Amino acid sequence: MIYEFLVVSVVFVAGVFFVAALGMRGLGIAALGFLVGSFVLVAVGFLLVVCGLPTNPVWMLASTLFLSLALWFGSPIRVKPTQQEWIYLACAFSGLALIVFLAHELNLVKYHIDSFRYLLGAWLLANDNYDLANLNLITKRNLAVPILQSLGRLYDDGYVRTISPALSASLLLALWWYHSTGTQPAQSNRPQGTPSQTYRYAVGVAMLLLLVSNNRYVFHSFYVNGHLFFGICFVAITASSWLLATRPNMPGPALLGLIAAAIMALTVTRPEAPLAIMLAIAPLLLSDMVTLRSRALVLGVYGASTIVWSSFVIMAFVKAGAQVPAFAIGPLVLGIAALVAIPVLAWSKLTGHRRQLLIAGEALLWLALAGAAILNPQILVESLAATYENVVGGAGAWGASLAFLAALVLLVLILCRDDTLVYLQFPLTAVIPLFLLLAYFRGGGYRVGDGDSLNRMLIQVVPLAALYIAVAATSRCWRAPAFLARRTGLKNHS
Repeated sequence: MIYEFLVVSVVFVAGVFFVAALGMRGLGIAALGFLVGSFVLVAVGFLLVVCGLPTNPVWMLASTLFLSLALWFGSPIRVKPTQQEWIYLACAFSGLALIVFLAHELNLVKYHIDSFRYLLGAWLLANDNYDLANLNLITKRNLAVPILQSLGRLYDDGYVRTISPALSASLLLALWWYHSTGTQPAQSNRPQGTPSQTYRYAVGVAMLLLLVSNNRYVFHSFYVNGHLFFGICFVAITASSWLLATRPNMPGPALLGLIAAAIMALTVTRPEAPLAIMLAIAPLLLSDMVTLRSRALVLGVYGASTIVWSSFVIMAFVKAGAQVPAFAIGPLVLGIAALVAIPVLAWSKLTGHRRQLLIAGEALLWLALAGAAILNPQILVESLAATYENVVGGAGAWGASLAFLAALVLLVLILCRDDTLVYLQFPLTAVIPLFLLLAYFRGGGYRVGDGDSLNRMLIQVVPLAALYIAVAATSRCWRAPAFLARRTGLKNHS
């Protein structure tokens, strides 16, 4: 137990040094420390694998800590922690110790047959034998979970039972920080109609309760799989983009560093990651509130990460003497297109038509789904029927939680007209047709049951949905649609 605490503490410390070196202050250092440390660890492991360097956990953990410390000592903007920040860090360490203790004493780990495949990948990494990984491990299990779980080999354990609950607890703290920071009035004198601090805190608490009362969220908090980590990376990218574009007083380098690390980590988490990342960063790339250099950096990291990983996957097929499939070539083309498109970001008309471009982008996804359904309607019909049974009928073990969450999202979409919400809204709504299209990529519809792929994938957007609803709840831009206002006599306020 003590060895596991030391290992996860190193991950936390690495994340703390990383964000602090880039200018993060206050609660954000402690709230984001473990998550960013995990992102950096996966990014480092990713680079070690593709470069053919040692991947044993000692080398990966040491490289992660060295990178963060080098960034700290070499940063011109680092600031020594204040007394209050030391208190935050002490509380975070205490919480981490409690999680380690409870994870061992209560033994709440959840697993599925896929979990053992992830642990096989972790074992290969820990023994510097990832070159023996077969195509199934490389293309379906990827690297993120095996890298995180390989740390258990440092103390002769098969996995790190603390990783999932620690990531879950850190996510809750990070969501609180994102919400409280992003909804705080910019002026010291609160404008009329701006929600009070008490109200904002109440909404933040409700957001966290919305998650911890969700059966599937609790399950994934102890599950050996990559879905929750995907959701964490996804919401970290989108929420950081939202703050970067809407809060000019935020430390830009820290948010950019977080986004870059999360992109690299998410790239090697699940096969659909390259498409999901593009949705997550699209509003940021089209924002005129973010500098061209920052947008170019984000797109460059995405393009480079996608090219490197897809090239590694393609080479694995070549070495195995197998035909390279389209799903391996597609991300490579997407990554190359991203790098080629970097100069286009300087085109002013791009940011000037952000809203129209985002609407067109999501419409294209729905049109692609419609086209696929015309060619093969059975897959979509089976997928929609199974999803209804899983989400509404109870077969997916969601209870009423996901349907309630979806209803709240729909309410916000109809009644809230806050333009700044697009950084959270577009990835959330655009990912729906993407998930349904994935059924066509795999060649069969989704199934009824809590073990169905889509049923498990839905947790990947639940944290973002909760944050989106909570941020909207503090907005002053609620108004009824014109037709509803005319019929009911409601007055719109903004």
